[in-house]
Amino acid sequence: KVATYKLALFRALCDISLTSYHLAEWLTDDEVGIPVHHIAERWIYYYWPLLEDESNFIPQIRGESRTGRLHIGFRPQLQKLIALYRHAGGLDGFAEAMRSDTFDAAQRSALKALFSKLIPVILSGPVSYAGGSLQTGRLFSYDAEHRQVRVGSEIWRELCLTGHWIQDALILRWAELTSEISRRSLSPSQVIDRLLRIPVRQRNVLDAKRIYLDLPSKECVWSGNSLRRRFDIDHVLPFSLWHNNDLWNLLPASPQANRQKGDSLPTNDLLKRRRNVILDYWEILRTCSQSRFDQEMARFAGDKAPNPFHCFTVLLESVETTAIQRGCLRWEP
Repeated sequence: KVATYKLALFRALCDISLTSYHLAEWLTDDEVGIPVHHIAERWIYYYWPLLEDESNFIPQIRGESRTGRLHIGFRPQLQKLIALYRHAGGLDGFAEAMRSDTFDAAQRSALKALFSKLIPVILSGPVSYAGGSLQTGRLFSYDAEHRQVRVGSEIWRELCLTGHWIQDALILRWAELTSEISRRSLSPSQVIDRLLRIPVRQRNVLDAKRIYLDLPSKECVWSGNSLRRRFDIDHVLPFSLWHNNDLWNLLPASPQANRQKGDSLPTNDLLKRRRNVILDYWEILRTCSQSRFDQEMARFAGDKAPNPFHCFTVLLESVETTAIQRGCLRWEP
């Protein structure tokens, strides 16, 4: 392999298949369309930790060096964005701005310039060449009209079912390839630490906590017991599985229920019994933070203007799909 691009593409598709599969559009010709913009956004999260330390150059294409002319096609643009966030929260700050669309003019301009370089790299590289040497031919194509990367439905189903394990293998191979490209000046373990970095959106948890603290009365989302000043914020879809601190995923629970649930998923029956309470809390969150809630819910539901009942259906599907994908325990009080 010449570059890490193909690994990044498959990793992005695994990510989307596991936690944002509603972005996928099932097409009539036995293909699935994935918005290229969302693939590109994930590339930013993957490559950012590899490029942010200016004192430690990490090549991502064979022949790339600090002083040479050859470099990955979007390195200057990503480095400019990284520089703008060096004193604005770094990757975590960028991820928060991406979620809530709170860029200043310079940041928005740099992000636009990055996407204008990054998307062509994705399309001219792994989308064009992945699988080209196979008898079955290329694995991907691009629909310019709808700005979607197309992949066969069989491949997509496989990613949905086994993406978690494929993802781990991709990260390991990425680290090994980077070590090769660096002529062993970097060990795979050094690279893995960076590839495993995920944005931490702690602020969203604190914002949700403040909203619930201001309520004159509230109940545990799972048990229905009255909550006073002491309560926990529970991730409906556990953070260990989804790494998701979106407001819709953060609901108040009693400390006892939160401890008992742990990293388990609520049962389908429990979710349906507590539907009205969940919808009420969503309405409260939306009232207090409409722009952020709407944007996060739209990304989750794959719909620009989702209604609460549709969103709840998506939540039910997401819990069931995650349970199948990850073999999770189910819980109810």
